[in-house]
Amino acid sequence: MSSEIKANVISEVTSANGVSIDGVTIKDSQVPASAGSSLVFISKGVASTSSQIEFTGLNTLTQYDNLHFILTKLVPSSNNVEIEAQIATSGTTYLTSNYHCSGTRSTNSATDRSGSTIRILRAPFIGDDGFVSGTVDLLGHSETSKITCCNYHLGGPTHDDDVQTISGSGIYDGSNLAVTAIRFKFEGTTTIVTGTIAMYGVKNA
Repeated sequence: MSSEIKANVISEVTSANGVSIDGVTIKDSQVPASAGSSLVFISKGVASTSSQIEFTGLNTLTQYDNLHFILTKLVPSSNNVEIEAQIATSGTTYLTSNYHCSGTRSTNSATDRSGSTIRILRAPFIGDDGFVSGTVDLLGHSETSKITCCNYHLGGPTHDDDVQTISGSGIYDGSNLAVTAIRFKFEGTTTIVTGTIAMYGVKNA
């Protein structure tokens, strides 16, 4: 008996079950967190002249310790606007208090903020040649008894070809509830003309 199986394709028999190999389930081109994978792609939001990119149902992603977002070339429809991140702990009703945000910018000093949003970047972005890219980590999103922390590292070219960067963190510690949703938007009525945000689940080893 041969100890090796050679095949071009191994397919699941039962739809949506995936294929199990030595206890590891491969499903939809992913090795899920339950099978030991530490970083799993979950979904991607693509801008289409919308006011926001939103990810919901985060409280059901309890198999992941943290969530990692990669923002790629988000272009706003207006100049000189902040990009914002907001969280909800009940459906998509976004919180209006208990935020604190701080960070350091490459072109000017950051200011601690409180209010309806975690505002994480301000830069004179404009049209085709201004955008923001970077990463945002939502730590402890499914915890119900600890604070949720948001760390970010963002930057991009401005309308005058300068480059601005910002790193920092924001926390939510007011309700002891799991995070149900997060949305990324530019301030006011500014829309996101182009760009993508990919969400990954992170499972600590």
